[in-house]
Amino acid sequence: MPIDLKTGVLGPLTGDQGYMLVSHMERHPATGCQVSGRHLPFWNEMVQLAKRTHQAFAGRAIMMTDMICTENGPCIIDLDTRVDIDVLQATYQQPIAKSELGKQMLNYLETMAEPLRLD
Repeated sequence: MPIDLKTGVLGPLTGDQGYMLVSHMERHPATGCQVSGRHLPFWNEMVQLAKRTHQAFAGRAIMMTDMICTENGPCIIDLDTRVDIDVLQATYQQPIAKSELGKQMLNYLETMAEPLRLD
């Protein structure tokens, strides 16, 4: 599901398999609970924790951080460097190249690339 990065408000839910990859739901399909429009608690703390974590792994082009919110604040439960680009594209309903993440990935690749020598 997309998250508004400034506010921490959740967008429509999508899945990673079958019909759910192209579906966008306002409510959780199993529980019926409202998802879209909910505000994540501790949002600013989550952003800061993600930034510190990603700085610790600065050599990675992309990394997904899964967190939970506890009564004491956010807690990381998983870091994944194998990102499913197709899921991100389905979630944000646009090609990755048109997203902010696409721009970041291109910048990373350009800094990693060595000039082509033709001699």
